[in-house]
Amino acid sequence: MRVRRHLPDAAEVDAEALVDELLAAPSLPPFAPPLVDACAGLSAAILAHPRARLLPELVALAFSLRPAELARLQADFEARARPDTVRVPRGLVLHLPPGNVDTLAFSTWALSLLAGNRNLVRLSQRGGDAAALLLALWADVLAGADPTVRAGNVAVATGHDTALLSVLSAQVDARLVWGGDAAVRAVRQVPLAPRAVDLAFPDRSSLGVWSTAAFLALDPAGRQRLVEALGDDLSWFGQQACASPRWHVWVGPDADACAELLWPLVRTELARRGTTPSAGALLERVESCFEAALDPQVQAIAGLAGALSVITLGPGTSPDRGRAGTGLLQELNIPALADLGGLLHRKDQTVTTFGFDEDDLRALARALAGRGGDRFVPVGQALRFESVWDGVDLLEQLTRHVTVRVGR
Repeated sequence: MRVRRHLPDAAEVDAEALVDELLAAPSLPPFAPPLVDACAGLSAAILAHPRARLLPELVALAFSLRPAELARLQADFEARARPDTVRVPRGLVLHLPPGNVDTLAFSTWALSLLAGNRNLVRLSQRGGDAAALLLALWADVLAGADPTVRAGNVAVATGHDTALLSVLSAQVDARLVWGGDAAVRAVRQVPLAPRAVDLAFPDRSSLGVWSTAAFLALDPAGRQRLVEALGDDLSWFGQQACASPRWHVWVGPDADACAELLWPLVRTELARRGTTPSAGALLERVESCFEAALDPQVQAIAGLAGALSVITLGPGTSPDRGRAGTGLLQELNIPALADLGGLLHRKDQTVTTFGFDEDDLRALARALAGRGGDRFVPVGQALRFESVWDGVDLLEQLTRHVTVRVGR
């Protein structure tokens, strides 16, 4: 069975032979200098490229791979090691990232690489310009990297071929699957080796939670800074990433006054960024708004066209998580932060927050007890990929703990 390889070079290769080569490739311990150098090299390549510097999602990836950030990540990783264990790579990792978030494949790839793993990455055939540029930059970095790093990292482009996926999955030590619920179920029908781990990241919903009192207390400059941060959360990846906020919760009184101030500023900010939906995305959004207009719990719909539409829900209403995210937000109001627990469920992932202190957010997370909300982060940080995602510590899952004790 043949597969089209993109990296380390472009070629048609035999899939089974490719897996065999990766299994035979040498590996390095977690955070070995050549691994760190390769990731830092990708960061430098992005920041030095004139076109890459214009793509905020690529710049965010570059900042997450800066030497200082890698050192912080390594220090945290090493601090959690037990004295009677040695941390070693999991082995060969198969990555199946989504096609709608260009940088995600490279974020998880970098984490797995730092853990010392060899990596086989299936890139989407519908990847965008950002993905193509990243692949080219990464290929250049790996071409000059340590031979062990080059030998252990391969990217292929395939469709959803079950037979091919079976070949790729049969001998790996871990598989990372991103996508819709149906896509994850389909991949899980393809067996792994008994020793392998399967990490799945299916459909999720995300939201923003803002204090009305804190928002109204802002001066115009502070309000504009907050709007610009929200612009990052809404504009990257066309609001299609699992961490992109799809609904907005005001906590406290005077929500209508807050909305009158906020949404015109957000529309202006998105228009300034050139965040305009495609014809298909706009049609999907308009259809969602028309469907919402038939719901008696919907109080208002504003901004049917343009960069942002907002559906205002009535008291006691839960958002429809199936509605489009192509420039569409659902807005609701609750009296207190503790009331958010009645709205969240396990599908809800990232909660961007404004105006609450850390103790309040920690208390809410404890009260939820895993029933929803895997990340509570400031506005503007929804789409910053982290080593802990969906409540899973990827560096922990992608390494093994070897116990070493010596008798006395």
